[in-house]
Amino acid sequence: MEHQTLKNAVDITQRAQRNYDLSKSIPQADLDTLIYTALNSPSKQNETHFKLKVYTDPNLIHNIYDCTKRFGLIGDNFDKMYKDTDKGVIGNNKYEVKNSQVLANVVFVYCDDEDNLVGGEHVLAQKENASEYVKMKFARNKNFSIGVSAGQLSLVAALLGYKTGFCSAYSTSQLQAITKDEPKLMVGVGYENIDKDRRLHGTLFNRDIPKQYRTGEDDERWRFPSFDKKIKVEINNGL
Repeated sequence: MEHQTLKNAVDITQRAQRNYDLSKSIPQADLDTLIYTALNSPSKQNETHFKLKVYTDPNLIHNIYDCTKRFGLIGDNFDKMYKDTDKGVIGNNKYEVKNSQVLANVVFVYCDDEDNLVGGEHVLAQKENASEYVKMKFARNKNFSIGVSAGQLSLVAALLGYKTGFCSAYSTSQLQAITKDEPKLMVGVGYENIDKDRRLHGTLFNRDIPKQYRTGEDDERWRFPSFDKKIKVEINNGL
C-alpha cells in the first residue's frame, strides 16, 4: 500500500462526518472487518477492558442519537451554558444540540467491562480496599484500550471508503438504558453525503437554535464548527 494512501486515510479520520447517506447499507463483509478490527486492537497484556455494542438497526440508531443533545454551542456566555459541579458539568439544554456524527449507517458503542486481568495494579484495583491510585491506573488503562481500538477502527473504516465521527457527549443514563452496559465512547461509521458539506448537521436547522449561533438562513442546516490542532513533535529530543 502506498504511503500517500495511508496519509489520506489519516486525514479522513481527523475530521468528523456530521451527516451520512442513510439510504445505503454497509456490506456484511465490511461490517465483519470493522468489528474484527475493533475487537483485536492492542491492550495491556491482551486484557479485556471493554464490551462492544454494534448497532445497524435504524430505529435503535435514532434512539441512540436522541441521547446526544450534549454538544455545546460555542460562544462567550459560558456562565449561562455550563455549571461545574462535583458530580459533573451540567449543561443548559437551550445551548446544546445533538451529535449527528452518530446518526450513521452503523454505530459502535464501547461499554465498560473487564476480564482476564493479569496486571498487578489491575488485580489490586478489584479489591474491596483498593486505593484511589490503583483504581485510577486501572481506569486509565481501560481508557487507553478503548482509545486504541476506536482509532484503529476509524482508520480501517477510512481505508474501506467510509467516514467516521466520535462522540463522548451524551446522556449516560439515557444511553445505558439502550446499551444495558455503561457507555464510554461512540463511533459512527458510514457513507458520506457526497453533495453536502460534511459539517452540516444531520437533522438540525438554523431556525431550531438561538439566533446568535445560526450559521446561515433559517431553512438551512446548521453547520458545526471545525478547528485545527497544533501539536509539537520532536525527533530524538530535537538533536
